[in-house]
Amino acid sequence: MGHHTFEIELTGEKFECRTTFDAICLFEDRAGVSISEAWQDLAEGKMKFKHIATAVWAAINGERKIEGMKPLIYETIGQKVQEHGFMQCALYASTFFANSLPSSDKSKEDDGNQKKSSE
Repeated sequence: MGHHTFEIELTGEKFECRTTFDAICLFEDRAGVSISEAWQDLAEGKMKFKHIATAVWAAINGERKIEGMKPLIYETIGQKVQEHGFMQCALYASTFFANSLPSSDKSKEDDGNQKKSSE
């Protein structure tokens, strides 16, 4: 996991998003599921609206915290997600989830570096 940024648009307004430790914790606390569970549900077509809205809210507030801005209210983002459309916002959530999970390439690279340092 890194500090990945991406831009989204909700009802004509653009938002910068960032996948941070705080954003992941916000999501998991509010949604009541882990990032990996939410990602799996999305892949299996079992995603809940709450998970989509919470992922978008957490991603937006991840960036806002880094920038020293006040967080946006959950209900405000939920309304924007509803107005913008579930399917497009599911793509935004999927970006947030994918950026939150460890990259298999990065894990392999880290394993290689650990082996070299122990030799």
